[in-house]
Amino acid sequence: DIVLVDDCSDDPDTGKLLRGLHPRIKLLRNFKREGLVRSRIYGALNAAGPVLSFLDSHIECNKDWVQPLLYQLMQKPRGIVSPIIDPIKADSLEYRVASANIKGGFTWALHFTWVGLTARDKAGRTKESDPIVTPMIAGGLFSVEKEWFFRSGSYDTNMDIWGGENFEISFKNWMCGGYLYIIPCSRVGHIFRKKHPYTFPDGKCVNGTLCTRLSNRREKNSLYD
Repeated sequence: DIVLVDDCSDDPDTGKLLRGLHPRIKLLRNFKREGLVRSRIYGALNAAGPVLSFLDSHIECNKDWVQPLLYQLMQKPRGIVSPIIDPIKADSLEYRVASANIKGGFTWALHFTWVGLTARDKAGRTKESDPIVTPMIAGGLFSVEKEWFFRSGSYDTNMDIWGGENFEISFKNWMCGGYLYIIPCSRVGHIFRKKHPYTFPDGKCVNGTLCTRLSNRREKNSLYD
């Protein structure tokens, strides 16, 4: 099934036309603004299948994108798999092909970034279709077994609106003994927007709060204790 979660959009009719495209499409609407994390959990709880594929709304799935992800989860259920994320230009919707020789990383400011594969990374792969071990996923596009998602703690429901959820779920997955793979044979396009099309209640962004906390810890030198 395809579960669409409307996070209390200003227009209550958002998504209704999509629901009519196929009988397997479910449209859920929050009664109040819950944010990305709680909306994803709401959708996951209402999903019928054994595997969850989380996708942003501003994406384009490429041909045969899901099969390689499902195959990896069949081989090793306890983990998270992500496709190669191809950029789509926001102003023209031009679809571009991203490099398959990268993995996820982050800066001290807790901003996600792509990192080139090291010689050690490349030595551990015998062919280009082999999974790429990554310390971090982008967060907007990934698949995971439903049982493992909830067993490993899912998301922190105290996180509001947007930002930081990819750090939390990546770290939590590693600490629970899972793996994080990027699957080169799976590609999904993603529109990288220049600004958010929604507002943050009270002007607060979770990612910014996390950055502030990390900065405070660095100033107190507790990061290296």
